[in-house]
Amino acid sequence: MIWIAHLEWEVVMDLRDLWKKIAFWFDPDRDWRSVDKLQHAVLGFVVALLLLVPIYLRWVLFAHAALGVLIATLVIGLIWELAQAEIAHSQHLLGKPGYGIGLVDLAYDGIGALILLWFRFLLRLL
Repeated sequence: MIWIAHLEWEVVMDLRDLWKKIAFWFDPDRDWRSVDKLQHAVLGFVVALLLLVPIYLRWVLFAHAALGVLIATLVIGLIWELAQAEIAHSQHLLGKPGYGIGLVDLAYDGIGALILLWFRFLLRLL
């Protein structure tokens, strides 16, 4: 019984050490009212708009265009955040607000895309 408790404690400590090793890659900025978040929402809107152009020109056919545009916008946002984190790592800026992989930034990219898709849905109802 003591051996199992010791093993469980080792697993918990290993997970804590793993988190300490990867936590500095994430952006600690959680302020949802900052200008950076507004920029992400606007750029998510623009990227989704650019992704809709091939769909309207019938170059790309999706069964569910809205879901495809949303996922593609989030993937492009993730690639941007990973590149930004790599640049911040090379300049020793990771762990400071505004630098790293921003999960809140990715959420705002998705919100911008969802706003565009909502407008598109409303225009189809007219």
